[in-house]
Amino acid sequence: MFKRSSDYISLSRASRRIITASLVIIAILLCTDAIAQYLFMDDTVKIQAVTVTAVASGRHSPGTVVSVDTALMARHEGSDLAALLHSSSLVSVKRYGNYGLAAVSIRGMSGSHTMVTWNGLPVNASGNGYSDFAIIPLFVATSVRVTSGGSDLDDLTGAIGGKVELSSEPVYNGLTEASLTLGTGSYGNYSSSARIRSGTANSSLRLNLWGETTRNDFRYINRNAPGGPAGERRVNAAAATGGVTTDLSFRLKGSLLSAHIWYNDADRELPGPVTTVQQDFGERQRDQSLRSVIRYSLQPGRLSAEIMAGGSYDVNLYF
Repeated sequence: MFKRSSDYISLSRASRRIITASLVIIAILLCTDAIAQYLFMDDTVKIQAVTVTAVASGRHSPGTVVSVDTALMARHEGSDLAALLHSSSLVSVKRYGNYGLAAVSIRGMSGSHTMVTWNGLPVNASGNGYSDFAIIPLFVATSVRVTSGGSDLDDLTGAIGGKVELSSEPVYNGLTEASLTLGTGSYGNYSSSARIRSGTANSSLRLNLWGETTRNDFRYINRNAPGGPAGERRVNAAAATGGVTTDLSFRLKGSLLSAHIWYNDADRELPGPVTTVQQDFGERQRDQSLRSVIRYSLQPGRLSAEIMAGGSYDVNLYF
């Protein structure tokens, strides 16, 4: 009977490799937790508590505040605020003709429940509370912000529909620019505008002038004519608008002083409905306004204070 001793049994090369790899994997798995814990202990960074505070009036519900992009404002340069909001926001703009009354409805409320402010000054008409967006050019502001709902009642009361804020931001970059724009279009439309802005390290100046006139005598098919459908031309629909704005700002040590002036003049004919035989009733409306705002803000350390004074003089004539 023969017995083979284990001393003469030799493992193959492949078997030795498998056993070695298995031992290495087991060692790695056993050491992973210790190594990871050691690394995290070395890389741990202790962050101190951070307190974030904000002014109470600046807190709004998410999605209630929409700021119009400056690129969209540049694309609509020369038009009015109604055209900008109609194409770049979700608010409802009700417009009567190309140059007629334009009102904004937010949350289904009437136009009298939409507050419009210019550098903090309400510009709604004192008679009916409306604001005609057709005679508010984009030259009067550098930023437009729309607030839906009554989340801003801490600032202004009565605007349960929403608020449209127009602001003129200063330029403190030492840049001086001037531009002149001339335009023309169909039906006797001519427009012109000039802009000048200059800024230093502590002062800013912006001056805007504009004017536009149009006959607005387009042709259309009157299907309610007494003799049947006939081609006619719109009458008594001309308009002429113009104005000027000036924005001055001075940055003092820990404070800011700014002054804003806006003069606007709009003379518009009021066309009659196309469903009547007589369409030229000779009606005309002229709106003139002069507005000014002076603001002084102070921020010493964590405290802040602001004083604002403004006034508006409006003339509305119907002929």
